Amino acid sequence: MLKGKYKKRADYTHLRAFLFNPALYCPTMYGEAGCGATALSLLTGDHPFNIRDLNKSEKHYPDRFMLKYLTDRFYTVVPITQRGVTSCASDCYPVTSNHIILASQLMVKREASWVVYHRNLGYHNFTVGSVQNLDFINKPILTAYIIHHPRFDTTRRKALI
Repeated sequence: MLKGKYKKRADYTHLRAFLFNPALYCPTMYGEAGCGATALSLLTGDHPFNIRDLNKSEKHYPDRFMLKYLTDRFYTVVPITQRGVTSCASDCYPVTSNHIILASQLMVKREASWVVYHRNLGYHNFTVGSVQNLDFINKPILTAYIIHHPRFDTTRRKALI
């Protein structure tokens, strides 16, 4: 995970996603598109093979490609840093299960994979599983980002007004 800088307290509350509706495709048919393509497809609803065809790195999906793909489609991408999540008191938890997290995790020796987390569920290659307490110890996070798009909270904000 990136180190970051201690400037001011990180506030991620405006990036919560109350209306996230993941676009799930059949993992058997589309899982072979690659973990990066399936993660982006899950977030955007774009076809995973179309995303795969845009990636010039073949099987590897670098952070640069993932972030550019999302920002080109008007998604907000905020890096989660060690200092960002520890810039408040010890009883403060700036990132919650209501945030959408896109994480690159080390799965096996020299191989990372992209996983999307939201509301205690993990999505990897269109398969869904519950998040376990030790997932981030056994599969260490290399980089992680909070992903947000206005369609994830538009109705919720209108209801609060």
